[in-house]
Amino acid sequence: MKGTDAISILQEQHREVRKLLDELSSTTTRAEKTRARLLPELETRLRGHMRIEEEILYPAFREAAENEKEQQMFFEALDEHRAAEMELDELCKQEVTDVRFSAKAKVLKDMVEHHVQEEEKCLFPKLRELFTKDELSDLGTKMLERFQAVAGQHARPAAA
Repeated sequence: MKGTDAISILQEQHREVRKLLDELSSTTTRAEKTRARLLPELETRLRGHMRIEEEILYPAFREAAENEKEQQMFFEALDEHRAAEMELDELCKQEVTDVRFSAKAKVLKDMVEHHVQEEEKCLFPKLRELFTKDELSDLGTKMLERFQAVAGQHARPAAA
């Protein structure tokens, strides 16, 4: 990933997850191999992304938050993660050949899109106000290191 700025890292991860969700949600029940290949990658990237936000970024933001509205942003982001995680769990349990797979993938895509738009429109500008470039770089370094560790924990081989 380019640079270690926390916001740049998250934006790049947002692009990657969106691309995977676009591909996955556009498949049909006949695309069994494609779904079986995309789902583990999506799971690894999305779970890793959510973990670094929850463990590193969000606590730093909450600590720096200057008012109740910013505190509310913190809690809303966590709640959106919980909802996305539940939907991801359901998707991962679903047979890739089941017609319901597409519906679950679409719901997850919509949830992630909403969350990403809020982060990029509201949270990221606030982060730029609250943190210096060096602080964002330090957060980014920590986030990359943690993502690499977490992604390895969640990685599972794709179906052949």
